This record gives sequence, C-alpha cells and structure tokens, in this order.
Amino acid sequence: MTVVVHALNMGRALCNFSRKVPDQWPEGHRWVPADRIELVTCQDCLDVIRLHRPSKNHIPRIEALWAFLSVDPKDGNEGVIAAPLQIGMVSLPLIGSDEQRVKSLLPIARQIAKHQGIRVRLVKFTTREEIEVIE
Repeated sequence: MTVVVHALNMGRALCNFSRKVPDQWPEGHRWVPADRIELVTCQDCLDVIRLHRPSKNHIPRIEALWAFLSVDPKDGNEGVIAAPLQIGMVSLPLIGSDEQRVKSLLPIARQIAKHQGIRVRLVKFTTREEIEVIE
C-alpha cells in the first residue's frame, strides 16, 4: 500500500483532504509537521507550502498578470479566488506574474473549484498602467 504523508498545521492537513482528526484518517494517510516538507508526499500539501514560501523578485519588469476568477452561476459576475494560508486564517489571492507561478497555482485552483463546486477562469491581464510609486 502506498502511504501519503500530509503536512499538518493546527491539527489539519494543509490540503484539507479530511475534516477528521489525524487519528481518524483513512488507512494509508500519515502526517508530519508542516515545517518538515522533505517528508511530505501529498502533492496538494506541497503546493500549499510552495505557494506561501517567500521568494526573491526574479522578473525584471512585470508585463502580465494572471488571475484565477470564480464565476457566479446566476449572473456571471467574477471575483478573484483565494486560498487559505492556514486553516481558519488569512487567504491569499490566486494571482501570478509568470507562467511558472501560474502552473504552481493551477492545482490549488482546481481543488477549490472541485471542493466548492464553482467554475473558475484563468485570465491574463497585459495592459500596464503605473498609478503611484510608494516609498
């Protein structure tokens, strides 16, 4: 049997695969603390961890932004979807400025769409207008 190792934070797996406490998880699911990422094998948990790692600016000039938008089934209105940083905590909008980041967010957007039963659009914005410089 293949064992899936989840990252645990505040008593829950980062991927939200189960609402039960770890002692009640199905057979084949284990956990480690979220800071032991080298032991995590659950891809969804790893995606959440990678999403929240601070990184150095690496793009000389941002020329496009991608965003994952939810679509209201009744009126077609859109909103930027967000993923929780930690369970019950602040959420982070699913927005990226390069294709690599967007690819890393895609599994999270798919998981949100499936879990919430919503339609999600990936859109690309390419018009840049500098409004203000804050120092």
